[in-house]
This record gives sequence, structure tokens and C-alpha cells, in this order.
Amino acid sequence: MGVGISRYPVSYDPENAIRTEESRDELRLYVRPRFLRWMELSLHRLKFEPLEDFGDHDTEFWGAIALNRRFKYASTVITAESYSGGRTSLFGNVRFLFGSEIYSTFLLQAGRSWGDTTPGHGTFRVGGNTGEGYFTQRPSRLFALRGFSANILEADKALTSGIEVYWPLINIQRGYKTLPLFFHRLYLGTFLDAGICSETITRGDRLVGAGVELITSMEVAWGNFSSFRMGIAWPIDQPDHLDEEGTVFIFQVGRPL
Repeated sequence: MGVGISRYPVSYDPENAIRTEESRDELRLYVRPRFLRWMELSLHRLKFEPLEDFGDHDTEFWGAIALNRRFKYASTVITAESYSGGRTSLFGNVRFLFGSEIYSTFLLQAGRSWGDTTPGHGTFRVGGNTGEGYFTQRPSRLFALRGFSANILEADKALTSGIEVYWPLINIQRGYKTLPLFFHRLYLGTFLDAGICSETITRGDRLVGAGVELITSMEVAWGNFSSFRMGIAWPIDQPDHLDEEGTVFIFQVGRPL
């Protein structure tokens, strides 16, 4: 059994909803059954208040069941939540890995809420980079869609997918002097992301982005496998009410390939 206590600000301004600016205090109690380590049961309390003078002050309570399974060529995370006010949510992702030397990944993320939702509470968001690093962590309700700014759209339904192909460039396999850092391989990643975030899922709500990345797989402090990513992405297709232009830069250090 574990306890998590956190205080953090939330600030974002989607194109299709009002701005969310809150200070949040969250208490989380969780347990992972001894013989079902891929399952987590948790209870949450969230107290929030506006960062500025105007906004709601309230407290939310909910329970959650999260399933996290890893297989040889796939992994999946699914979370179900039930709130004291009657709202329920279901969201998660599944990732597949194909190939060996030249390999590819397919990521599908989806979420939906039933009941009363307000911006920042019970909703899902899309946009931004796919990964997490040593210095960044994606909120569970923010689904990646490269080529667009993070939190660009918000709604009670969201669906995104992405496919990426990794092309080996250089087999480095060396470190630098006595530093606890060892580089493995340098890849070129090419990707295509697509998704929808809307109360009504229609073809006209579709967003599509594409881009390229340079990825170096590396080992930090003897045994911690990580990656360094740097790339660019751009929008290809978007709803009529959006006008995203230009290049979005991608930079990430931390999560393994």
C-alpha cells in the first residue's frame, strides 16, 4: 500500500474550451495486490482553487482501477474511474512493436467520460509530444499528437493513434572516458499521428501531423536504458476552426525506446 501527496498548478488554454488555471492538492492512496502486480486499486481526493481571483473552489473524490500489462511485443494501460458526483471515465492506451533492425511501433490512445464534465475535470486533451523524460511527465488525460501544440483541444471524448518507423543509422556502442554513459545506436524515426477530440466524433474533427526524429538509445549509470530524441513535426490536416501553421520542435531525454 502506498500514499501519494502532491500540489501542482494546472494551466492551459485549448482552442475549443475556456482556459483552465488551477492550483491542485491531490491525495492518493493505492494498493497493488500481491499476486496481481499488474493491477492497482486507488482512492483519490482532489482539492482545487483558481490561480487567479476568479474560478471554482471545490473538492472531488473518486476511486480507480488501473491495469498495466506488458507482453513481448505489446503493452497496455487501462484505467476506469468512478466519481462521487456520478461521473465515470474510461481511458488508456495500447502499444505494439514490430520488426527488429528496422522496426516500427503503433500507439493507440482513447478516453471517454460519462456524466457532467467541466473543463479540466473529466475531460481529455490532445496535442504535443508522445514521450516522457527525466524532466517531463505527461498527464494521463493528455494524449499525444505531434505537429500540434499540447492541450490544443479538450472534450469528453478523445482518440489518437501514431505509427513510427525507426531506421538504424549508426551502431555507436561506445561510451566517453569514465562517464557513466554508454551510447548504443542512432536511429532516424519517421512518424504519422492522427486523432480526434470532440463531443461528437466526426471526420471533420480530425487532426493529422507528421515529422522526423533523431533518436539515440543509451545507458545511463550502468543499467538505466534511456533515449535522447530531437526532431520536428508539422500539421497536415486539421478542423476548420484551427489554424495551426509552422514547425513544432521535439526534444526529450529519458524514456527508453
